[in-house]
Amino acid sequence: MKSRSRAGAAALVLCLGAGVVIPGVATAAPDVGQAREQLSAAAEVAQKAEKQLKQARETVATVEERLEAVSGDLGQAKRNLAEASKDRATKGKIADVTNNEALIAEDRAVAARALVMRLIREMYANPAVANDLLMFTDFFADGSASLGDFSQQELAQTRVQDRLFERAQLTEQQAGDKRAIATDAAGVLDEAVRVESEADTEARRIKNEKQSVTVELAVRTDEVSIAQKRFNKKNKEYEAAQDEFKEAFLAACTTGTGTRDTSGPPSSSGSQAKLVWDTLLAHGLTPEAAAGILGNLQQESGIDPTTIQNGGPGMGLAQWSRGGRWDSGSNSLLSFAAVRGLDPWNAATQVQFMLWEMEQGWGGFNLDSYKRMTDIAEATVYFH
Repeated sequence: MKSRSRAGAAALVLCLGAGVVIPGVATAAPDVGQAREQLSAAAEVAQKAEKQLKQARETVATVEERLEAVSGDLGQAKRNLAEASKDRATKGKIADVTNNEALIAEDRAVAARALVMRLIREMYANPAVANDLLMFTDFFADGSASLGDFSQQELAQTRVQDRLFERAQLTEQQAGDKRAIATDAAGVLDEAVRVESEADTEARRIKNEKQSVTVELAVRTDEVSIAQKRFNKKNKEYEAAQDEFKEAFLAACTTGTGTRDTSGPPSSSGSQAKLVWDTLLAHGLTPEAAAGILGNLQQESGIDPTTIQNGGPGMGLAQWSRGGRWDSGSNSLLSFAAVRGLDPWNAATQVQFMLWEMEQGWGGFNLDSYKRMTDIAEATVYFH
């Protein structure tokens, strides 16, 4: 922070404690606080909207991956169904041809057997067929070789018929298997179509949700931008108000409260304020932290080390209590001054004692943390 801003920051608390009123300051600090709250709320909403948008994008990516996988399965299922349908048609044709061949062979065998039986019956019943009987007798007279040839031919024909029938059965079974595969492929295709439809519906829903979140994010972003501009404006007003106090710093510290002890040394509030200020800065405190202490001391004693509280136990700059931290025990201000040979009514002595108390962590005070404070209001409340 610039030196003039720091001096102005110190003057803010001191002058407020002293009762000095400068135009514009009374409303600057509350407006800044309100602007900060609005900015924080808008930023939180924007972060939430960004998180929702991120989740929506991740969901869209997942659905797109799932849709791509389903599309691949759907394509494979369509190809399997086409192959099964084609194979089924081919096997069906083969089965039909084989069945026809088997039926023709079987019809021929039945006809041949019927012809032989009819010829035998006619030979016994009608002498006119003697020549046929003679031919039949000659056929048997040819010997067992001719009869064997006839039997072998009939057996071979029977085997051919059996094989054709078995082949037809096998072909029909294969066709049935292909039909089952085709049915399964059709089921897979239907399931893939259903999943694809669901994925498409989900993708549309997520797309709409993504659009809504995007719109919401844009609105929240605008709110953040407006809040940031409002904060920047109020912060500039706040800094300008602190700069206005720079010239009023010492004058604002000249008005004290309480009653000066006539037995103590004379004191000037303005000079004591400068001494306290310089001592605190030399001890490593930020101007804001030092201003927080001076503001409290101004309210307590008017920054007068000889002040005694009217009708009360308060003593000195910080109004240490009689019977307590002022004069009771080895950790009291009087004991601190006596051990070091210092004047207990001197502002420098009292500031040293105050810093010693803070270093000891009196009341849970954290001096290292307090030294780094850059917010006057926070420093004032913490020291109080």
